Amino acid sequence: MPASGGVDVFPSSGTQLYVSGHLVGTGLLMDGDLENLAVGYSSMYNSSQYTLDLDTRYPVLTDLRVGPRIFVSYRDISANNPTLLPGSEITARPTIRATYRLTPDLLFEFEGGGQWQRQILASQTIQTWDYLIDFGVQLDL
Repeated sequence: MPASGGVDVFPSSGTQLYVSGHLVGTGLLMDGDLENLAVGYSSMYNSSQYTLDLDTRYPVLTDLRVGPRIFVSYRDISANNPTLLPGSEITARPTIRATYRLTPDLLFEFEGGGQWQRQILASQTIQTWDYLIDFGVQLDL
């Protein structure tokens, strides 16, 4: 963006590319189950990232579905910008997810688990383990 109103020039971040694909299956292991496999790739001005997300849900009761989910990503931090210090980041997020449909228009969702992350930046390695809980409500009007 050009300079104007006392604000300096803001350089372009260049072209960014995001590509993803999903495969969804039902009834593969049992009646009423759901399997969702997503893969993705992104190319940004300072990194490239690859992702894999496997989400499954199995019926426990008529309106209750529970299943494991695993999300994994790898990011090459200096892939598209050689002026940055080289680095990488690996993330793994295993969780358990549950959905409960109270009425045809009202759905409750819960997801809980952890996230492990390892960042390697130049000569420094940072490793973390976090816990997460997510709760949502979906109301169809």
